[in-house]
Amino acid sequence: APAPAEEEEEFPAAWFRIDSDGLGLQLWAGATHSLSDGLGLASDIYVTGPYGEFDIGPAITAGPMTITPMIGAVFDWGTKRMASIVPQLFVIGGPEPIYAELWLQWFDDAAFKDPGLDKNSYLYTRLFIDYLAHKYIGFGPQLELNAAFNDAARRPLTTAQLAAGKTKGDSLSSLVIGGNIMLTNYG
Repeated sequence: APAPAEEEEEFPAAWFRIDSDGLGLQLWAGATHSLSDGLGLASDIYVTGPYGEFDIGPAITAGPMTITPMIGAVFDWGTKRMASIVPQLFVIGGPEPIYAELWLQWFDDAAFKDPGLDKNSYLYTRLFIDYLAHKYIGFGPQLELNAAFNDAARRPLTTAQLAAGKTKGDSLSSLVIGGNIMLTNYG
């Protein structure tokens, strides 16, 4: 009788990414472990400046899109403390030749600050829609919006804002509209 065939080991879909956006240069690595058809467990870690973040959550495939709600934890390597908890939602993919990513991230720093310090929380959003000109390159428009809450939103009002009857500071931290270039399938 022939010997039984060895079962081939199956590795998770893994990736590495170098990204630059309004938050700065980010070095990412992650993987999605398949749990069943259309459902996986996604995790990633990235480093930007003195911070590192670990995220985990389900990856749900819906046609050409993947929807991934995650929870993340940000660590400040300088102070050796947890800096933020980050509930987030990613929607990625699209019908070829279109590829898009929508990020919604709530950085809740308030829970990890010492008493007496400003309590800051931020909403970070990013949307880009790329046309895949080739299997190795895509390009298109990108929008990034940052909004500050809690103490971070209490900025002094300008004379024009006061004259217009505004009573609270502006929570919009930044709004960047520009372009995106994506280099894919390297290596």
